[in-house]
Amino acid sequence: MKFIKILIAASFLGLGLGLFIVGLEGLIDENTKSYRERTHREQVYLGGVMTAVASTVLGWTLYQEREKYKAQQLETEREKFLLERFYQVLEAKQGRITTLQLAMAAKLSPKDVQAFLDEQAKELKASVDVTPEGKTYYQFDV
Repeated sequence: MKFIKILIAASFLGLGLGLFIVGLEGLIDENTKSYRERTHREQVYLGGVMTAVASTVLGWTLYQEREKYKAQQLETEREKFLLERFYQVLEAKQGRITTLQLAMAAKLSPKDVQAFLDEQAKELKASVDVTPEGKTYYQFDV
């Protein structure tokens, strides 16, 4: 299904750009002398441009939709991975973890992990303990 969407998007983009170029070439052709031929060529060109624009917009929309889907899939996989690491570290540390411990286990930035831990602490009603040295521990009931 992924390949088909990419193929369709590329086809519409290629068709749109191809029609635009062919139409432009026909309009520029200087060999057409009669008014009727020129008018006909202009009408054909206008139809080609409208079809080209429609095809290009459709192709671009399909491409953007595909990119959005891929980004969404990556985010879902990232969240799943982080949740798995969270439970592993939580179990290994008997429910008391720091941002750095989870960041090291998940190989993610502490900033991203901090936001995740804050969210999990609210959701799971964990306590947040700050030591006199400034170290923050999240205490989850295991």
